[in-house]
Amino acid sequence: MLFRSKYYFPEDTVPEIYTFFSSFGYSVVSLDGIVGLALDKYLGKKFYYLYDKVGWSNYQKRRMIKKIIPVDIMQSVAVSDFPYDTENGDNLLRKMIYEGKIQYYLNCMLPEVADTLKWRYTKRQLHWAEKYENKIWSYIVEQKLLFSSEQSEIRKLTGDGPYTSAFTDVSAPRAGSFIGYKIVEKYMKNNKNISLKELMEEKDERKILAGAKYNP
Repeated sequence: MLFRSKYYFPEDTVPEIYTFFSSFGYSVVSLDGIVGLALDKYLGKKFYYLYDKVGWSNYQKRRMIKKIIPVDIMQSVAVSDFPYDTENGDNLLRKMIYEGKIQYYLNCMLPEVADTLKWRYTKRQLHWAEKYENKIWSYIVEQKLLFSSEQSEIRKLTGDGPYTSAFTDVSAPRAGSFIGYKIVEKYMKNNKNISLKELMEEKDERKILAGAKYNP
């Protein structure tokens, strides 16, 4: 997991991991070469009654399991090392590509971990996203949302939740992020000379979209 990052980022220092209790607040915190893991956020089904008292939703409780710890740690490291940059504005494509890069990073770091865990999807949700990839993309294009800077539209397609509100209540959440990942995946397949480090440092989302030649 963390040691695999040395293969892709040999100049980086492997962070130390410390555990703590967050009173059901934070899950993982990354700061200055340290990763803090809140054990009380991964107690599993036997302790749902505690999460109910705090007010966590069912889709959130489903993720509070030991198996997802490596995913949460590596995502926290990725977001800390490569934060989302809105200095030059924000739009749906930028957010989608950023989320797609984080997901691609997780795939590189955790190839043995199930996609359902890395996406925090149920099997049904992952199947839905894969089945309707074309329709999700068509919706974004037809509604002219790709370069939208409207925060409500960005949240609708990339924000977390039990499903993506632009579609049905059986849809996968973060459907726009799923498309972002597919674009990034295609981009890396088309440009095999580009390293993971170069991908994560690339801030031109239009360059990635053009290089992907994405057409589901």
